Amino acid sequence: MNQTQKKYAMQRVDEITRRKENKCKTKYTVDSIVLSGREKLDLVIKGKAPKLKKPYLYNHSPYLTDIFDFSKFTRESSCDHAKMNKEMLPVYNEATRIKDQIMLGSETEALAMLEKFGKM
Repeated sequence: MNQTQKKYAMQRVDEITRRKENKCKTKYTVDSIVLSGREKLDLVIKGKAPKLKKPYLYNHSPYLTDIFDFSKFTRESSCDHAKMNKEMLPVYNEATRIKDQIMLGSETEALAMLEKFGKM
């Protein structure tokens, strides 16, 4: 393998790894919940949004979030990185093994491993 072919093969390994990483991240990510202004207003009207304990001390018109607590109804997006890393560890190890084969081993074995890795 010449230098250009090795570079391309390494990029393919990185691309496949990234694709698998994104798929795994999607699996372990919990989407955020964001309320629209209308949804917040409905919660206030229905009496479901409690008032904040701190007093409102600003010099501008208050937003609903300045007066009411909507934390029970919203959620930030989050990813369980521990589970993701545990699942991705064999993929990372295989990627390293393939890169070693590309740089140090035979071309045919490296290409066979790369093809198998893409289907994994």
